[in-house]
Amino acid sequence: MKIPEGVRITQTTLGNRPGLLVEPARDVHLGTILYFHGGGYVFGSPDTAMSLTANLVSKTSIRAVSLDYRLAPEHPFPAALDDALSAYRSLLESGVKATSIAFAGDSAGGGIAVSACLMARDAGLPMPAVNGRSRTGKRRGRDPRRYRRCPARFPSVRWYPR
Repeated sequence: MKIPEGVRITQTTLGNRPGLLVEPARDVHLGTILYFHGGGYVFGSPDTAMSLTANLVSKTSIRAVSLDYRLAPEHPFPAALDDALSAYRSLLESGVKATSIAFAGDSAGGGIAVSACLMARDAGLPMPAVNGRSRTGKRRGRDPRRYRRCPARFPSVRWYPR
């Protein structure tokens, strides 16, 4: 996949971690996607996932922040999860409503998205509107009815059911 035209990419910081802010150039919809890259928790970065992140932004017209979470083995478990929760707290503290935040990630990033959602619940934080995750590669025999459409804020993305 390539990075589509019509997205702006700028460096940012969220929860004391660097990241990339990916925004649609026009027709911006309300909401924020907090994106976690894949890489087996030991490699990868927002740059390596930029094609996925930018295409998600292009298809939804919703801005995304791709977080550069700490990687193992230099930063063992639960460092990546702590970074994810800290980024979510930072979004909430900046005035972004939980009902307009979607967690998303590919591969290991999908695991971080799910775990961060559970950590937010356990910390008594408001739950994000959507928790989406993707797997790399196509799986045969998947029943398309397993997927459901997102709420109105994220109408063009298919997500696994909660």
